[in-house]
Amino acid sequence: MVCYDDDDDFDDFDDDDFDDNDFDDTDFDDNDFDDNDFDDNDFRSSEPYFEETSREIGEYGEDLTASILLSLSEEFGRKSCVFQNIYVPYHSGATTEVDLILLTVKGLFVIESKNYSGAIIGRYTEKYWTQKLYGGETHRFYNPIRQNNTHINTLKKYLNNPPMPFFSWIVFSDRCSLRYVKFRDNDCVVLHRDELFYELEIFLRNHPDVLSDRQFIDLESKLVVLQESREALRKRHYQRETDAICPRCGAQLVLRTAKQGERAGKQFYGCSAFPKCRYVQSID
Repeated sequence: MVCYDDDDDFDDFDDDDFDDNDFDDTDFDDNDFDDNDFDDNDFRSSEPYFEETSREIGEYGEDLTASILLSLSEEFGRKSCVFQNIYVPYHSGATTEVDLILLTVKGLFVIESKNYSGAIIGRYTEKYWTQKLYGGETHRFYNPIRQNNTHINTLKKYLNNPPMPFFSWIVFSDRCSLRYVKFRDNDCVVLHRDELFYELEIFLRNHPDVLSDRQFIDLESKLVVLQESREALRKRHYQRETDAICPRCGAQLVLRTAKQGERAGKQFYGCSAFPKCRYVQSID
């Protein structure tokens, strides 16, 4: 967690929150897309596809996004705090993992990082989005707007519903192309990582402060508690097999043990829809 403090001000926005009724269950169908819908320009990089479940790759993308948030805070020197990989408790000892949180006097930004390659196809209301890789391979994954909505609702409860706006920002890797996906309104933004600094800078300049110093410090202290207990909450998070859901297809994750290779004997979460879905998630 890194904080910056200054007497300068940013500027206000609506306090509208996401609601599950804002979304429906209409999904893309594989027949909605064919190879004629894409060309080489839809793929920003020739890098091979990697499993998003490799925590090293995912954390690298989060680190890149965090560095942008920190550089923005440093440049403006205004009161703000950046928290990374926070586990927020909600019910029965369960937790939800939030990639990045930016606490400002403007409100709280909840940021979901997606370090994907290929072409990403999806719309605001779709339950699942599609990743199309060079060569025609496709994967479905849970709509990250919905995913982040869960994070926001959990944070609101943990923070006792503070009187401030929560903003959902979905940040995709610069290695992918976004088709129908880019979205911006006052509460939700979907964009590439290389757009984050500029877009967030404008957003902050155009919105007034809504938190007093006392309110900011109170919220900061509650988030610091989560930061300091992150390791214990992380272990609890990955022990919650019954709450583990595959972010790619929405099926339940099950605890498995590697039988061969370098990780033989170590446990991991694998999608219950295997072999149709090959999502895996390491525990350590």
